[in-house]
Parts: sequence; C-alpha cells; structure tokens
Amino acid sequence: MQVCRSTGSLSWVAACGPLAGALALAISALAAPAVRAETPVWFEVHLVPQFGPNRIPIGLGPRPARRQGYAASFDGQGILVFGGRDGAAIHGDTWRWNGYEWKQLTAVGSGLDMPSPRYDAAMTYDGTRVVLHGGRNAATTFDDTYVWNGSQWSRLAALGTPPGRRHSHAMTFDGARVILLGGMDGGTAIRVTDVWRLAGSTWERISTIGMADNAKNIRVAPGLVAYDATGHRLVLFGGGGPFLVPQRDTWLIDTDDGAWVPCTRPSCTQAALVARSHPGMTYDEDQQRVVLHGGFALAGGALSDTWTFDGLDWSPAATAERPAGRGGHVLAYDPIRRRSATFAGAANRASTGADVPNDTVWEFYRVGHAGCLDDEDCASGICVLPPTPRGTDPRTMVVQGVCCEEYCGACERCDTGGRCRIAAGASCRGDKGCDGVCSEAGRCRYPGPEQRCGTCLACSAITGRCDQMPRDPEDPSCERLWCDKASHQCRDYQRVRRCVAPGQCATRWAHCAAFTNKPDGTPCNCYGGECHDVCAGGFCDRQWGDPQ
Repeated sequence: MQVCRSTGSLSWVAACGPLAGALALAISALAAPAVRAETPVWFEVHLVPQFGPNRIPIGLGPRPARRQGYAASFDGQGILVFGGRDGAAIHGDTWRWNGYEWKQLTAVGSGLDMPSPRYDAAMTYDGTRVVLHGGRNAATTFDDTYVWNGSQWSRLAALGTPPGRRHSHAMTFDGARVILLGGMDGGTAIRVTDVWRLAGSTWERISTIGMADNAKNIRVAPGLVAYDATGHRLVLFGGGGPFLVPQRDTWLIDTDDGAWVPCTRPSCTQAALVARSHPGMTYDEDQQRVVLHGGFALAGGALSDTWTFDGLDWSPAATAERPAGRGGHVLAYDPIRRRSATFAGAANRASTGADVPNDTVWEFYRVGHAGCLDDEDCASGICVLPPTPRGTDPRTMVVQGVCCEEYCGACERCDTGGRCRIAAGASCRGDKGCDGVCSEAGRCRYPGPEQRCGTCLACSAITGRCDQMPRDPEDPSCERLWCDKASHQCRDYQRVRRCVAPGQCATRWAHCAAFTNKPDGTPCNCYGGECHDVCAGGFCDRQWGDPQ
C-alpha cells in the first residue's frame, strides 16, 4: 500500500496506495466544501505512439511490468511507483509517471541505501521527500524506513522506537509529520492497531481511543490515507475486520488526540457503498473530495465503482467510462496536473498475480480545469484559448485558457474542453511537406501528383511525400523547359538533344557519327502516343525556339 500528497496546500495532503487486506483511509474536511460545477471523468491514457509538437513521438519506451501491492506517491515531479508483485515475481524497481510517459529511474541507490524488492509497503510524500516503510517479500516482513529525495533512495537512520516490522499499513502527512497506522505483523500474523508519527527522523507512538478499544472493529491494513491539517481528521472506509472479512463502515480519526469517531450519516451506511478491501483511495485537492475506487468485494471479485467523500457524505461518481474492476492498485493524486492516476492491479482477491493489463493508465479529474495563459503553462505544450468576445480589445484582455489534455494527431485539434477531436476539412501536412485535407475519419488525404511541391516534384497521394514525378514529363513548374527525372531539374531539351531515331532523342554529347539523323519533319519528343515536335537539322524543333 502507499500514499500520496499534494504540495499545493498543506491543509490537504493526499495519500495513496494499495491495501493488502484492507481498508482505505483518506482525509476529509470538517465541513463540506463548495460543490464544483464540473463533472469529473475517468480518462484512459493509451501507451501507444503519439506525436507532439513538431511531430516528436511521445508515449514510447518502456513501462512497469504489471503488478499489484505496489507503493506509489507524488514525489514533487510526478507519480513515483516502487515495488509490487506478480505471482512469484517481486519487484524492486522505481518508476515515475509524468502524465504522458513512464520513465524508469536507474542508479537510484545501492546496498543498504536501496530498498530491497518488496510489496505491500507504505509510502507518502512530506513536501520535501518521499518516505517508505516496511512491506514484505516471500520470506520476510520489513521494519526499515527509506527516503526518496527526487533522484535517489537512502536508508533513514531513524531515532526513537520504530513502529516495527509490518506490511499492508497506511501512511500520510499532516503538514508537520508523517502518520503511520495499522497493518499486519508478518512474524506473528496478527493485526496491528497502533498509530505512529515520524517527525524528521524520530518515530513516536500515538495513543488512540475509540475504535482501537473494540477488538471487533480492529482492522488489517488501513490502506490509503489523506489528511486535512485544519480538521485533523483521517477518513477510514472498510478494510479487513475479524477473519479479514471486508467491512463497509466509515471512521473519522483525529491524529492529535487519537480519537476514532464513526460516521453514522445515511450516506455512510447506504447499501450501495458495499464492503471492500484493497481499494484505491486518495484525496483530490482540486475537487476537494476523497476519491475511492474499486477494491475486492466480500466474495473476492473486483469492484469498478467510484465514490467521493466531501467531509460529510459519500456520493457515487457516475462516469461514462471507468477502469475495469481491480484491487491491490494505487490511486495517487498529482497536484501539478490536478488529477489522480492508477494502473495495473489484480482482478480477484485470491489472485497472487497481477492480471490487470499495464498498457494503459487511467486518470480521474475534472476535464479542462487546469488553466493557462500560454503554451508554456501546459505540460502538453498546448494552451487552448477561448474566442475573444466581440467588441473586446484582445490587447487589454487577460483570457485564461485550458491546457490540452493530450498530444493531438495531424488531423486532430484540441477543443476548449482540453480534448483532441477530429478536425475534418482542416489542412494537414505529410511527413515530407505535402499539404493535404483531413477526412471525416481523421486521416490526411493528399491531392496527389496535381499538387507540385518543388522543381520537377509532385506529391504522392499515399504518403504525402514530394517524391512522385509528374505524369507528364513537361512540368508546368519548368515553364518552357523540360523536367529531367534523373536530376529533378528543369533543362532546355531543345538545345541538348538531337533527333537520332523516330520519336527519340539522344543527348548532344553522344557520338553523332554512330547515329543517323532522321529527316526533317520526323516526329520527335513523343510521349503517351502523342508527338510534340518534329526534327529539323538533326534537332527537335521546339515551337518556341530555334534549334541549336
């Protein structure tokens, strides 16, 4: 499991990560914030070749192997992913998702300064560094702490009494300290109910009251958390209760006094909000909502629903598209791009492998909310400005546009909602400079050889390249000269050719003694069954000039 937090405001910190057995936690506000007008959506980012500005390929290259139980968190630059497992394969690699492509971060530590391969670890961002704790492999449950500074890992020489070995626990940041809670002790296979905080390099246990006093309500792996530094509350939903059975209750947790208070409002107890473990959960700073997605249901199958919590009530997020059901995944919030992202996971709680494909990344966000004034404000390099109102002087008007959410193809244009749309009828250009027109299907159609694109060159209707010779050897771009197909240059053929055979000419430098000049009046310069000139004095006599 893991967590992620925003740097945009210390009053809200997002945490995200997989839950290995359990609950999801996230922070809520003390009072419900204002409702946003824009409806959030899920968007599937396909990792296929795309082209950006100047037709530079984007989205190419390697990507993380499919996995579940990985740790992920915003790290100040993008979504950092570490570890996870797929069956017997336990990963120890580090990746970053920037919204358009994956990048594997190599040479990021060695020996004890590099976390060993593991899964079900806890991870969060404290504003300057990422903190990772615990996790497990096939034989060991870890009790170590590592920090990521943006470019490399190092082991933290922790002071005080550390939390001890555990996996499937949760961490978040409250603006001053890292908060850790729950999980399982791999050595004794019992659920852990304590809460810890890390300030600098010192771990300290926090006393709790409420839920922790009731053995019936003790949970495994609180999962993902997010924190409201003003309200000082965590939000916990579901997780593994007695015998690791998924639960469906919501708890609010004060990290100052350690009090756990149940949410008893109708929205917190509605039947549609089913029990689950291993969901993806984070706090979306832009929407000011906790976002919950998927997880494993009581019967073990994966859920695909999405819910948001505004500090008082849970509400279903109705979206036209959404990720396939999954659990053991991470939902991590990126405050730079104002969206939460997830990938991979498992389709069933009983699965030890990662059977959700890794060829796409799903993002949840409010479309077009990232404002911009020019292209430099956007990660995609494209800022779409709205039309200037009639009668307004654009020189005195500051207009905020919308960042394009993707890189558009040759026959696509970004609309005012930030999405690429087919632009039928728009002009497009081939890879070698031929101008074309976009079809209804979004393909560039080129006019073909009738479009000339240089001396003795014409466009190919298939490739859009300036490499197809004119059908007629007399290229209009040569005016009264003739196109030389070998050199792609205009030549004065009337001065360099002799009549040596019916309808054919040889260059003036040929040994004329080897040929017999045809009589004057013999047709020459014949193409396609039509002769354009006649022989005169051994030369093709052009109508517009005298032979040499």
